[in-house]
Amino acid sequence: MLVANSAGCQIVVDLAVHAPELLGPVVLIGPSTDRTAPSLVRQLGRLVADAPRERPSLLVVLAWDYLVCGPRRLVATARHLRDDPVEAKLPHVTTPAVVVRGSRDPIASRAWARQIAARLPAGRYVEVPGHAHALNHSAPVEVAALVESLVGSAPG
Repeated sequence: MLVANSAGCQIVVDLAVHAPELLGPVVLIGPSTDRTAPSLVRQLGRLVADAPRERPSLLVVLAWDYLVCGPRRLVATARHLRDDPVEAKLPHVTTPAVVVRGSRDPIASRAWARQIAARLPAGRYVEVPGHAHALNHSAPVEVAALVESLVGSAPG
């Protein structure tokens, strides 16, 4: 079982393509790179819009991570995420999957998250009211309940 947030969702989907035997049920929180905002500038705008909606403790961690990473690496990673054909890979995620987003998430739009869930063979969509992009940080109880709902569908 894997739980991923934002860019991590694309990593989980990629795992389904390259090593499907390693994949159990998945929870994809706020899938990044919404195709309705394909430019890096629009993606950055959504990231900036999300910042005041997140807990300050998360912003400290993110600021440090972005500083350590540096602007060149951040831009290269953002380009890779944008250019990754994640939609074409979704049918490879054959395990039970929940796509979840916060109702106040400006990064992963409702339409995008629903589209991701609809393209998963065993996907469903859940929205958590009142939260933004990093639900794993701001709504851990709700995320834990989603994980627990999938535990019974994990192999062996």
